[in-house]
Amino acid sequence: MRFLAGWFGGPALAIGGATMGDVRLLLLLRFLVTDDQLFRPKHLAYAIGVWGCGAICGPIFGPLLGGFTFQAKGWTWPIWVLTWLSGGCLVFLFAFFPETSSRTILYRRVMRLRKLTGNQELKSQAMIDTAHLSAGDLAQEYLWRPMVLFFEPILLVYNTYLALIYGTSPVS
Repeated sequence: MRFLAGWFGGPALAIGGATMGDVRLLLLLRFLVTDDQLFRPKHLAYAIGVWGCGAICGPIFGPLLGGFTFQAKGWTWPIWVLTWLSGGCLVFLFAFFPETSSRTILYRRVMRLRKLTGNQELKSQAMIDTAHLSAGDLAQEYLWRPMVLFFEPILLVYNTYLALIYGTSPVS
């Protein structure tokens, strides 16, 4: 179970700070900058700082609050609390974070225009690029591409370091 938690939780630690440059709207920083200044390089440091605090506070406050919940309600309640918090975050993400992939935005725009005009000949660039691909080509592209990351030396070193730190930390 600990391996699975590290396997699925590791990418958030490895790339979480970098994704702050991609996020257009971060409500925690809304009061610091105006819309036209959001995530300029000097304000990006604030976003990475907030993300860093979250990454550090999770492992600190999680066991503390989980311990109190366990003592008060039993062993299943920390899992229920995590489920409720995760569900709330998921609703927040779907409600407030916009789509940022240009291919997806253009695809949705083409589908909307097809519906409005009735012209089925309209195509986005993504539809044109993937029209000739077979299912085998798509499977090879989307299943093999993540495996290429195993051969990147910097990722291997960084994730090995994280595995050693989190795997050998004392458990109380």
